[in-house]
Amino acid sequence: MKDGLRAYHSGEYHQANQHFERASALDPKLLDAQVALGVTATKRYMEFVPTPETTHYAEEAVDHFKRVLNSNPSKEQRILCLKGLSTLYAKMEKFDDASEYNRTLIDVAPDIPDSYYAIGVIEWTKTYKLRMERIGLVHQSQDEFTTDTTACEQLRSTNAAYIQSGILALQKAVSLRPQDYSAMAYLNLIYREKAHIDCTDKDARANDVKTADEWIDRSMLAQSRDTSIKAGDPIHLREAVHELTLPTGTID
Repeated sequence: MKDGLRAYHSGEYHQANQHFERASALDPKLLDAQVALGVTATKRYMEFVPTPETTHYAEEAVDHFKRVLNSNPSKEQRILCLKGLSTLYAKMEKFDDASEYNRTLIDVAPDIPDSYYAIGVIEWTKTYKLRMERIGLVHQSQDEFTTDTTACEQLRSTNAAYIQSGILALQKAVSLRPQDYSAMAYLNLIYREKAHIDCTDKDARANDVKTADEWIDRSMLAQSRDTSIKAGDPIHLREAVHELTLPTGTID
């Protein structure tokens, strides 16, 4: 395990995987080795643009994480596995599975802002894709509001629940991490999706656009306070994934 951790923290994931496999072979009940194998496979999958050739890394990681979750893990092990599964499914665009594991993670550890952020990003992604399909049907550009009442009502029936869920999740993410300009930027985006389902209620639409503008202003202000960002850089919108790392432990 120590050799594997050294290799992992040096970015040598192939060698790390070999060491963790050896540890698991020596002690099949060692859950830390299974967690480490899952995290390492996830890192290897995330290194590349997903292709059929790299999908096997994701499948390996899912197998290791689920095996641990079914083996009475510690809280720390459970958290790492849930983070891994939600990250993998988000990256594979299996959004329902990603949301499910993020919500389970919230039940286990309710103060991790990335869980709420990921749910918000996923909900926005679903509403945006559905809206673009509807807008395509009524020949509108993506920045225009449809005047087709029937299409708008259909859009509301599919998107309203996603939008409400996304707003609540992103607001919680900001409450836990007040300077998270990416979460604020997504609040701007999702309030604009809300404006698209206001249909004939022009006052509600104007209010949603105003709220969206306020969130993007807050996002830009928070970004300007981040000294790691150069002035004028575009707002960075993070993916709906968790940062995965293994504890250093007592490597010597």
